[in-house]
Parts: sequence; C-alpha cells; structure tokens
Amino acid sequence: MPKYWAELFLYRCTDRVKGERLLQLGTLVRPTEAQSLGLIDEVVGEGALLAAAESALDRYVKVPSGARAQTKRTIRAHFSAEWSAYAEEEAKGGWKLLNEPATVEALGGVLARLSGGAAHKSKL
Repeated sequence: MPKYWAELFLYRCTDRVKGERLLQLGTLVRPTEAQSLGLIDEVVGEGALLAAAESALDRYVKVPSGARAQTKRTIRAHFSAEWSAYAEEEAKGGWKLLNEPATVEALGGVLARLSGGAAHKSKL
C-alpha cells in the first residue's frame, strides 16, 4: 500500500490499532464496520441511496462554499503538503510495487472478492 494512502486511511480511522491490522492483513470491511470506524458517514439501502445523497448535498450547500473550502484547506493543509512533497518518490516506488508479480496476484484476489467472482489472469 502506498505510504500516504495508508496514512490517510489511518488518519480517518477512529480505531488506529484496528486500522493498522486491517491494512496489514488486507481485510475488506463491510459497510457497517466501515461506518463504525469512521471511514464512511452513512450506510443506506440500495433504494435509499439517491435520497441520502441528495440530503447530504443539501446540508453541504447550505454552508457558503468559500467557508467550506477554507475549512477543508485548513484541516487538510499539513497532510496535503507532506503528500505533495513525497508524490514523485511515491509514484516511482508505487509503480514498481504495483508491477511486481506478487502484487498483481494479490490485487487480482482483491478484485475477485469485490466482484464476487473469480480473479482474472493479469496481462502484465
């Protein structure tokens, strides 16, 4: 996992110890567990998705966009600056890592679990 993806995950995760374990084991979490860890705000049924999205959007547009943007910049500025400074190094190392046969195989397994089907052989 790229360094700053992991950092961002752990920053958002309300239980850092559990978050580290999830990353180390490559565990996929169910929506309700993701919510309990602070990774997502809300879990809704398929039929309620559009209404929930519209409701969330309504809450955000009630706050002036300039104020919302400034608050977001303030909250994320330090992390964003660190990530930006590391971006070129991460891209080089990340691309190398993503092309290693073991990584390709592991990602194929993740995609299979997400899709509920069998992994397809990589063309890399």
